[in-house]
Amino acid sequence: MYDELKNSGYSLFSAGGENAYIDQFQSNNKFNSEVIMSVSCSSTGGGNTTGNFWPIQKYCWPNDAAAYIDVENTIPSPIVDLNRGWGQAFNVSPLYYDTYESSDTRTKVIQTSYVRDDETKTVYTRDDIGTAWSGFILHKWLIPEGVTNGYRGNDIPLARWADVLLMYAEAVARKTQAVPTGEALQGVNDVRARAGLLPLSGSAVSSYDGFMDALLEERGHEFLFEGFRKIDLIRFNKYRQNCTAIKGVAPTHQYVPIPNFAVQQAESYGKTLEQYFERPGYASDQ
Repeated sequence: MYDELKNSGYSLFSAGGENAYIDQFQSNNKFNSEVIMSVSCSSTGGGNTTGNFWPIQKYCWPNDAAAYIDVENTIPSPIVDLNRGWGQAFNVSPLYYDTYESSDTRTKVIQTSYVRDDETKTVYTRDDIGTAWSGFILHKWLIPEGVTNGYRGNDIPLARWADVLLMYAEAVARKTQAVPTGEALQGVNDVRARAGLLPLSGSAVSSYDGFMDALLEERGHEFLFEGFRKIDLIRFNKYRQNCTAIKGVAPTHQYVPIPNFAVQQAESYGKTLEQYFERPGYASDQ
């Protein structure tokens, strides 16, 4: 895939300097040089009636977050046009936030405090998680100016050039069972440079295992809430052990079984699909 696309004009979105990472997801930068595939959305979508809207911020902000951060209601908050959140169904664990390097500009998509809509404009911080709110706030797809219904025109990313670069490095590493060099390693460092980080060093480039651990972490930070994390953890043989270590619960399954209709359809083609199987390496994911 890298060879097919590297001369097709794709590149990491860089406009905006240190804000390039977060800016690439905004509605005014749709169809930028990094986008390979996305679901197109419109702020004029009618919500439940006509679809074509992207209400992600509704699910990320607490329903008591203030539109203005001062008691005089003159200083707008990041959600001045959101018209209330929907109870923070999605949030970022402070433990995960702490895995970012301090200079990583990708942390700009995470709000570590918020102002409550009350008479004194109470500020909730990390210390209040678990009582006043559920976790840090994902603010990756900013609300377009002038949109007051919470439905944004930001597109839903499905494939980005950053993913191609990181997958290429992973494929080379898995094929050679060694730390990649040349273009493969440079691609990882280019993604890091866009985030304001130095090239990989130390254990990340001194051993295969160290590189794979660093790459998995890099993918988690780069694609936060883009739908890759579970399958990444499974592919790296980390899903079961990470869930057990962090949540205290070992998952009983990793994949959703193939629907029976698909199994029967395959039979009509003379093919056999197994609904349940144990993937290679599962036993080592303890």
